[in-house]
Amino acid sequence: IMWTTLHFYFRRIIFAGKKDIPDGKPVILIANHSASFLDAMLLAVTMKRPLFFYARSDIFRKDWAKKILRSFHMIPIYTFDHGKENLHKNQDTFAEGEEVLSNRGLLLIFPEGTSRVERIMLPLKKGTARVALQTESKHDFKLGLSIIPVGINYSAHSFRANVHIQVGEPTI
Repeated sequence: IMWTTLHFYFRRIIFAGKKDIPDGKPVILIANHSASFLDAMLLAVTMKRPLFFYARSDIFRKDWAKKILRSFHMIPIYTFDHGKENLHKNQDTFAEGEEVLSNRGLLLIFPEGTSRVERIMLPLKKGTARVALQTESKHDFKLGLSIIPVGINYSAHSFRANVHIQVGEPTI
């Protein structure tokens, strides 16, 4: 349903370098984040395998929302903005990401930590490094985890816009 909806909503979706994302290996995709929910959904529907990704915890508050969001492989991440008292829950959040990667899965992280329309990069948060290093450490640095940058660029943030997704060089 999402694939059909997104292909109707966008005039054209170009995904360059998709073949450079290895199958059957643990991968963290790091991407810019300019269209909130759309960024993750675009990547999820164009991948050959399930894509898990972190999303801000406040959208998981209602039980019905949590059930739907979890079915889309979304993992809640907690920030100061959503309550300092909840930050300890990130231990489970990072453990869940490590489990995805330990099972040779695909994990998407938006390292800027927030979505915005401006075409500039914000300073990157440390979560990507933390998940990558903790996961590799648990496997004596023999897991073969790759971190792959992905750029998502919209011609406009509107109906029938074009979107270009570009995969960069993997870091091992």
